[in-house]
Amino acid sequence: FREIAPSLVVAIQGNLEHSSLALLAARRAGISSASYLPVPHTNAAMGARFGSIRDLFCSRLINLPDTYITISDEMAKMLKERGATTPVRIVYNGIDTDRFQPGDGPAACRQLGVPATKVRIGMVGRIEFRQKQQHLLVEAVAADPTLAASCHLVFAGEGPDSGTLVEILRTSGVSGTVLPWSDPADLYRAMDVMVIPSRYEGLPLVMLEALSSGTPVLGSDRDGMRDLLPAEWRFKTGDVAALRAALARFLSEGCPGPSADLIGRVRSTMSLATFRQSFSSTLLGLVPGMN
Repeated sequence: FREIAPSLVVAIQGNLEHSSLALLAARRAGISSASYLPVPHTNAAMGARFGSIRDLFCSRLINLPDTYITISDEMAKMLKERGATTPVRIVYNGIDTDRFQPGDGPAACRQLGVPATKVRIGMVGRIEFRQKQQHLLVEAVAADPTLAASCHLVFAGEGPDSGTLVEILRTSGVSGTVLPWSDPADLYRAMDVMVIPSRYEGLPLVMLEALSSGTPVLGSDRDGMRDLLPAEWRFKTGDVAALRAALARFLSEGCPGPSADLIGRVRSTMSLATFRQSFSSTLLGLVPGMN
């Protein structure tokens, strides 16, 4: 860093530990630094091995950068709660709003091979129960005879718990399909609702893509879901009964779509073009002498 003498070092961090060496090197070299940190959760909250002990050591890292860049208001709040005293800038994630548009639902159902006669509930993402908690959706539907009779679950993705998910669907008697990774645009059009029961998230791209497609989303009451989704579309994290009640209420209301205001907010402030402009202007604003 001293040899290159950059005006700014930007560390792209998966969590507080990842790439922290870059921030430490910048501090020792006397160079301004920024951390792009989409997921500022503690290791304990993420269920990491020895999470609480790791968090104890990580507490010294929280104020290494001169500035944080994160992806939502809830993430900025979390950084402050963890002890960050440096400025926090927010740059929302961006999606391809031209690609994720409302479309022909019945045609999408035929394309995916899912029944158009049932209420279709979808999940997109890595199939990994510790974070994404696909099993909670199966349990919630299986516990309600009305939901079990009227709904078809569609999971798209791959991961360490893929085989277990298939087996849980089989033994629960819940109608469902597990699809490999593919273009999710058709999936959003085919679904009556997407569900995000995750233990933690940032600002999920699948939520933004679904809303941009005109598809409603029910999600855990935390993180980016709390930033964006109306209260009636959120449920207590990790609570099967709360998820079941949210689904039952949503179906009883006729599966209402997202409001025009919500779709408009996603499409105007969370597009790829907006992300590019916001991220670049934020970085340039942090370069000494360019403010």
